[in-house]
Amino acid sequence: MKINDIITTANNNLFRNKTRTILTTLAIIIGSITLLVAESVGNGFEQYVSNNLETGSSQIFRLTKKGADKYKYGEITKFKDSDQEDDTQVFRSSDIGYLKNTYPSIIKDVFYPQYLSLASISRNGYEKFTGSAGVIYPDSSAKLISGKTPEFNQILISQEYVEPLGFLNADDAVGKVVTINVWDNNQKTSREFSLVISGVTHKSESTYPLQISYETATHINQIVSPQSVNPQSSNYLQIYTRDLSETELAEFKEKLSNTGIEASSYEDQNKQMFQIVDILRAVMLGVAAVSLAVATFGIVNTVLMGILERTKEIGLMKALGGSKKMVFQLFTFEAACIGFWGYIFSVVLAIILGLIINPISHATFLKDIDEFTLYVLTPLSVIKIFFVVMAVSFGASFFPSLKASKLNPIDALRSE
Repeated sequence: MKINDIITTANNNLFRNKTRTILTTLAIIIGSITLLVAESVGNGFEQYVSNNLETGSSQIFRLTKKGADKYKYGEITKFKDSDQEDDTQVFRSSDIGYLKNTYPSIIKDVFYPQYLSLASISRNGYEKFTGSAGVIYPDSSAKLISGKTPEFNQILISQEYVEPLGFLNADDAVGKVVTINVWDNNQKTSREFSLVISGVTHKSESTYPLQISYETATHINQIVSPQSVNPQSSNYLQIYTRDLSETELAEFKEKLSNTGIEASSYEDQNKQMFQIVDILRAVMLGVAAVSLAVATFGIVNTVLMGILERTKEIGLMKALGGSKKMVFQLFTFEAACIGFWGYIFSVVLAIILGLIINPISHATFLKDIDEFTLYVLTPLSVIKIFFVVMAVSFGASFFPSLKASKLNPIDALRSE
């Protein structure tokens, strides 16, 4: 028999015992749709984290000293005799000099962290709005709707500020001037600065809604808070390096570590969040795998019962010249057909679930979280789980089908 004939015969054989076939197919549907839902929810979390985590240049690193985080929440530590700041935990100007002199071919620049205490932002007599402003370091990027990352005397605003500041849309905001007021260190007086909007970003839960370049932040702080531009000490530093290969980066980090300094990039800082998402996805898929395991036993039962009911038929096929391969293929394809049709129904139901779940979640428990789509079913997920289901179907039928292919035709014909 040709492969097309075997597939047709296998499909037709499914209707010999409709009740058993339907029950086994339902088990496949339950297992498959559980996998699809788990994968889709995992995709939703991963997409949200990816869209909202702060990203930056691979040449920017945050330096902290080992042991700087020794005081943890919930722990009570006695105050030391000395009330001086621990030099082993902070960076001073001598550390900056050491870094620049020790790694001149690697480090392009060293930055003290700059902060802005924003009082308000407004435009041309419109209302003033509060907000928080962050600093963008060299070669860093942002998820832009329009425009570009800010240069000197420019500002990047989030899309949530577009309408309140009187702009028609993101494109209309780019190139326009806004006024910001920045507090001094004591928050008693503020100074006014005019900045040009360089671009508009997507709203993010983890990124500052207003962002300016490091040069702009330094310039403003030199006016409102001169002492913060070159502080006596800092808990961390930012360094800007040349483009390093993986080997060079690993060696550089190891050398810093040997001197008691830890270096982490934006990717390093975000890795933990993605690990949490991966763990969440693995737990959900593990639960879903249990459902599919139950379906596996259903397939084994269906194939075994089919073999018992058609033992004489198998003997007749072999007596008429049917090969072991043909018998084996016939029963494995029957199981594969159950898995295939069960999965097709699962995909249809999974798509319908997505159309129901997302609007309900956006209207209820996710209504205060922007840009979070809970259920994201991707073509890659559908294809990936399809191969899993087909592999399970084939695996479940392998040994029963192998047993059927080895039946002695004479013994099979004599069976009752």
